[in-house]
This record gives sequence, structure tokens and C-alpha cells, in this order.
Amino acid sequence: LELGSAEEALSSLQQALNKNERSVYRRLLLGSALTRLERNEEALAEYDRIIKKEQNAPLIFVRVQKAVVLRE
Repeated sequence: LELGSAEEALSSLQQALNKNERSVYRRLLLGSALTRLERNEEALAEYDRIIKKEQNAPLIFVRVQKAVVLRE
């Protein structure tokens, strides 16, 4: 995500999530890519999905990411 474009990262992440939809790390990256593309509603939905479905998610990080999106 840092070396390439957010559009390219988004496409790759969506393909990776098709193979393993429970990957919290990939979902966090997806939310980040969506934020960079100013698709904030989708990013927030992704972060909310992590909070609701993944018991072992690093919730503090997810909440920080949500706060960044809401601040923009």
C-alpha cells in the first residue's frame, strides 16, 4: 500500500480476501486503502465489520483507524 497506488492495493486486497475473508490484517489494509481513496463510508463499514465479527482483532488499532477516517 505504501509503495503502490491505493487503487492497485484495493484490487489486490479484494482478491486476497476472496481467498481468506477472515484475515483481519488484510481487512485493516483494505480499510486503509479505502480511506486513501476518500471512500470513507466504505472504510468505516470495513472497520465496523472487523469489530463485530473478529473477536481476536486488535480493536484499539481498528478504533484508531476509525477515528482517522472520521476526522477527515
